[in-house]
Amino acid sequence: MSIFNIVKYDEAIKYELVHPASGDGLGITFSLVSSASDQAKAIYRKQIKLNYALQRKGKTIDIDEGEAQIIERLSASIVGWDWADQEFREGEGAPEFNKSNISDVLTVDWIFDQISKQVNDIQNFTNP
Repeated sequence: MSIFNIVKYDEAIKYELVHPASGDGLGITFSLVSSASDQAKAIYRKQIKLNYALQRKGKTIDIDEGEAQIIERLSASIVGWDWADQEFREGEGAPEFNKSNISDVLTVDWIFDQISKQVNDIQNFTNP
């Protein structure tokens, strides 16, 4: 038996965002790949290289940049979404799928936490 393909890191799953208190589905679905997917690892490697380069110059990143890097890493695991005509911010309509909006949505802690949990759970990407 080959075990090489047990985990499909780059295969997208669907996840429905749930209300943080009630657990009810909100009808907003995210298409997610694993945090160990090729695209997520590429972002992580890019950040490591940048941080090492700064260290060699005797510099470090500040808190804001560190938080931005964490959001950028998680953003790489979001490959699509469907807001089902719901809004992120009142009066703005459903957000368009782009890098800026992904980062904006992930600044909301409970959304960040749910997405992070899903992309870091290897069972979501494992063949039965």
